[in-house]
Amino acid sequence: MEYRSPLEMLYYWETTAPDKVYLRQPVNNVWLSWTWKQTGDEVRRMAAALKRMQLPAKSNIALISKNCAHWIICDLAIMMSGHTSVPLYPNLSANSVKQILEHSGSLLLFVGKLDEWDSMKKEVPEELKCISFPFCSHDNSETWKEIIEKHQPLKENILDPLKI
Repeated sequence: MEYRSPLEMLYYWETTAPDKVYLRQPVNNVWLSWTWKQTGDEVRRMAAALKRMQLPAKSNIALISKNCAHWIICDLAIMMSGHTSVPLYPNLSANSVKQILEHSGSLLLFVGKLDEWDSMKKEVPEELKCISFPFCSHDNSETWKEIIEKHQPLKENILDPLKI
């Protein structure tokens, strides 16, 4: 049996079934959907933005959020841009968040919906740039939407981003 990477699966489905719904999420009591094509577009736009930031190759990029569509989209964008995801549980203590960010050397933090973000953010290093997922903007952070609107989607299909 052949196993494909998450990026290989994205490339396959965005060309094979672009209009098929891939992700669904309730937001304010309304169900939102992302097709494979829409997902691929957001992944490719954020990957382009990450590449444009000119972070060192294979940098660690952290993400903390409750389960949501943009957690998956973000993780794929980090892979596509040749970096490594550092996922943090949404219920960590502020001190644990600090320790993981420092130990991992994460150069960027994506932040989604969290119950305790106000206490967590006190331990996030000031110099660490934060990007807010859609539907949950946070103080002092750029928003996902602002970033992807500024970038064209990457065209290339990176099959093994860890070899970049």
